[in-house]
Amino acid sequence: MAKNILKNIGKIFSLRQSSILSAAFIIMMTVAFSRILGLVRDRMLAARFTPDELGIYFAAFRLPNLVFELLVMGAISVAFIPVFTGLLSENKKDQAFRLASSVINIGVLLFFLFAFFIFIFSLPVCRFIAPGFNDSQILQMVAFTRIMLLAQVFPLVIGNFLTGILQSYKHFLIPALAPVLYNLGIILGIIFLTPSLGLYGPVWGVVLGAVLFMVVQIPLVFSLGYRHFWQLNLYDANVREVGRLMLPRTFGLAISQIDTTVDLILSTLLGARMVTVFQFAQHLQQVPIGLFGATIAQAALPTLAEVKAKKVRLVFGVSQFDWEATVLTGKTLAFFAISLFAQSLVQLIARGFYALYDSKTPVLIGVLSVAVNTILSIYFIQVMKLPVWGLAISTSIASIINLIFLLWFLDQKVAYFDRVRLIVPGVKIVVASLITGVCLYIPMKLLDQLVFDTTRTINLIFLTGVVSFIGLSVYIFLAWFLEIDEVVTFYNLAKKITRVPLSFIETSQEMVNGTGGEV
Repeated sequence: MAKNILKNIGKIFSLRQSSILSAAFIIMMTVAFSRILGLVRDRMLAARFTPDELGIYFAAFRLPNLVFELLVMGAISVAFIPVFTGLLSENKKDQAFRLASSVINIGVLLFFLFAFFIFIFSLPVCRFIAPGFNDSQILQMVAFTRIMLLAQVFPLVIGNFLTGILQSYKHFLIPALAPVLYNLGIILGIIFLTPSLGLYGPVWGVVLGAVLFMVVQIPLVFSLGYRHFWQLNLYDANVREVGRLMLPRTFGLAISQIDTTVDLILSTLLGARMVTVFQFAQHLQQVPIGLFGATIAQAALPTLAEVKAKKVRLVFGVSQFDWEATVLTGKTLAFFAISLFAQSLVQLIARGFYALYDSKTPVLIGVLSVAVNTILSIYFIQVMKLPVWGLAISTSIASIINLIFLLWFLDQKVAYFDRVRLIVPGVKIVVASLITGVCLYIPMKLLDQLVFDTTRTINLIFLTGVVSFIGLSVYIFLAWFLEIDEVVTFYNLAKKITRVPLSFIETSQEMVNGTGGEV
């Protein structure tokens, strides 16, 4: 019995999601869980370490993230998935697996080359990118960087290529669960290793999370028939095509890394605690982006390629994270929120270019937005002497510029969008959102001052719930009054979701009877 149950659970995890909406739903649910764990992780960090200590921890991610972004992100989203999916659609499975093997081998080789030089020169590089840190902070940052570089990035490089393989086969559940395990690994490090290792606890938790991220995907990849070939087939036409597609994107990522590094440099000049404030605000604003922007974008890319061939106090309000840091985080998040729509849409629209085998246009536009962001960041912090939230303002301005140009050029490429269907719904949504914002702000301020003592967590939870209910009710009414079609679409999707338990029972029964299916 237990064996059959495990077998059926395994079949559920191996189901394919054949439509964009079903794939997006799977990703959205798991991303929501992962983001919640991320907030729990940040809350636990804020409760155990001061903002100054956490600033070192977050700064140590910069160099490992640099290596990871350059080696993986440019290859996976832009180049590998479209070419790999194209081979699968042509029933060239063996060639697809040989392509995956070569790309993984090349990625690992390049990783060790990058890692070797960064490991040797990490001290002077850390001094350069964190000029506001003192000597002891720099030494600790170097130690953290070296651990993360060697023990974290290596499994992430392999794990993300495995994600590309699974998503090309339209298996989204396991790849979407991998980030959940990544955050879980960090949380386990915080809980079990912090008492004895201090800040090294979450650092080794990052390593554990990265290993879990990779390992959880291996069984399903091999169940698809994948076999790894130990070869570097640099002259293979498909490998060269991946290289051709990824070079512009990698160049764009390298430029964007300058922007991210400048943000770190400027925030360290304001003090180590400002690095923490900026990172926490970024983590919060990435929740809606991850739920709605990245989910649709990830779900859409394989299908497109196949067609071609304010809760800050509630989260961080703990004793170690003082009131000043909490307020700064809230202000920074507010300025990030201005461009949430742009940051979400950019991911989807850019993948439209990638599916058309055009990686140059979004890269060039990205370079422009990075230049705007970098110049404004330096101006706001060094010239205008704004607090750390000045970096969020520059990010929002650059993100909106990025979206406008991407839309403009994609419009030209596909011989023009339907102007009415593109603009009118957006105007309606903006109007409804602005009115809802006012209706959220007024009761929140009144209830905060007159009814709820929000120095207590339970009262803050009640305040959040009441205000959220008011805001949601107002928005739904306005959506009905303005006849916003997208809300109707979302409502219809929600009705389908309510039938998920029944479909799960039916699917499980089919599995017991020896049949399968797709979600």
